[in-house]
Amino acid sequence: MFAIFANVKISHIYYYHTMEKTFTNRLKKILILAVVLNLFIIVMQGLNTKKTIQNSKNSLILIGKTALSSFEGGRRAQLLLNPEGGQRFRTFVDMIGENSGVLSLYLFDQSGEVLFNSKEITPPQISPIELPHGMVETDAGMLLYQTLPPPRPMMGRMMGQNAPRWMQDDRNLVAGVMLDTTEYKNMVRTEVIFLAWMFFLELILIAVYVYTARMIRVQTEQSKRLSAAEHEAELGKMSRVMAHELKNPLSSVKGLMEFSAKKLEGDLKDISDRCVEELSRLDRIINDYLAYGKDITLNVKDTDLKAVSENIAKLLEIDADEKDIAVKLEGSGQIKADTEKMKQVIFNLMLNAIQGAPANSEIQMTISEKSIIIKNEVSDTSFETENLGKPFYTTKTVGTGLGLAIVKRICKLHSFDVKIDAGKVFSVQINF
Repeated sequence: MFAIFANVKISHIYYYHTMEKTFTNRLKKILILAVVLNLFIIVMQGLNTKKTIQNSKNSLILIGKTALSSFEGGRRAQLLLNPEGGQRFRTFVDMIGENSGVLSLYLFDQSGEVLFNSKEITPPQISPIELPHGMVETDAGMLLYQTLPPPRPMMGRMMGQNAPRWMQDDRNLVAGVMLDTTEYKNMVRTEVIFLAWMFFLELILIAVYVYTARMIRVQTEQSKRLSAAEHEAELGKMSRVMAHELKNPLSSVKGLMEFSAKKLEGDLKDISDRCVEELSRLDRIINDYLAYGKDITLNVKDTDLKAVSENIAKLLEIDADEKDIAVKLEGSGQIKADTEKMKQVIFNLMLNAIQGAPANSEIQMTISEKSIIIKNEVSDTSFETENLGKPFYTTKTVGTGLGLAIVKRICKLHSFDVKIDAGKVFSVQINF
């Protein structure tokens, strides 16, 4: 009945942790989706910003080209240079200069010298001979300039030497317009700031994802350890109850069989002795269950590891001699630990080594104040490394699979680290 209850409770724990894992996986997916979606928005916003800035610049350039087109008819440019007239065209130019976006209009000669300036705003230096038309951006604004076509010859009385001096000027003039880029720059600044905020939001989302993923990983590891601890606790309770229920009748049966073996002779005595041996083996198994299931309290004191190891080696000397196995102890060390519990740890490790090592081999045990290392060859490598140390896992025909589990449990209570390296040479290292 208790076994069924324990299985139901363990299943409930497993279901809870499975649901928790599902939730964390969904949360990670949502965060990844948010990061990718925001990145997509940033890319689209970047493309839109680039297009908006280019359109605004094109609109500004169109205003400049429209203003420059006013110089392209007949001798309009020469009219501006006429000191005696051309007032009407000057007024027209001033009206153009008052339009939104136009700061000043200019006339240059081929060397770049300013011949006319409508608003007395100093333009940047240009070289029309090398580049007949172009655009120059400065802090003051944007200058567009282009070389005007040669003026058409005058007809009638105004031609030849009778024409005024300003009409006889056949120089290729260069028209220019200074455009106000204040609104354009404000728009660029606004778009860039908005894009920067979007990028900053993306960095925040990435940071949140990284932090959340790290917290989920930590929580998952803690959840696994908690689940393992709860699982082992339930197994321990179940083992303790089962062992108690079996030990009393087993002791009675074993006592009766030992008594019968003393009274019987011949084949019956041989059968009784075999029964006693099997009952003794079963008694050891039950003791393992009791050792794993009981609550462990530590009595920490100075522990001489060499003395404990030598004592355990003498206890297991008969088992080692049966397989001609040599046990070599090297080094020494004294640590703060529960001496009786460390005896159990070393006993289990040395017994496992003797049982797993092939005949005529050697077991090496190295002791220091920082660690214990036990190495031995193994005759059977069919075990699963990731399951070593888990309760009830064993590849041996005899045993409960609790030896290493008890070792890891005792070491965990001491805050010792256990490392198992399984291969042709089996190694267990306990770091203090």
